[in-house]
Amino acid sequence: MRLENSTSTPQQLIDTAWTLGVELIVEEVHNPTEFAAAFASMHSKGADAVLLRSSPLFLAFRKEVCEMSKSLKLPAIVDSARNLIRVVHTR
Repeated sequence: MRLENSTSTPQQLIDTAWTLGVELIVEEVHNPTEFAAAFASMHSKGADAVLLRSSPLFLAFRKEVCEMSKSLKLPAIVDSARNLIRVVHTR
């Protein structure tokens, strides 16, 4: 899932993943009302995990994102250790 403040384009992420032998499914999210559809789409396409790009939107709604991740059994990985600690401790 690519969120608003990403510095990489979706195609750059796809190309990098491809060189590592990983298929990347990109879902762009620009507001919190799009989270559920993005997670449902990734789940239906067979995603094994979710990479969340750091952004103010994600941080503001981290609890909701974590709940969606948990309900669909899609492990979520955050591109910043600081943000991951915040997510893990959100209950």
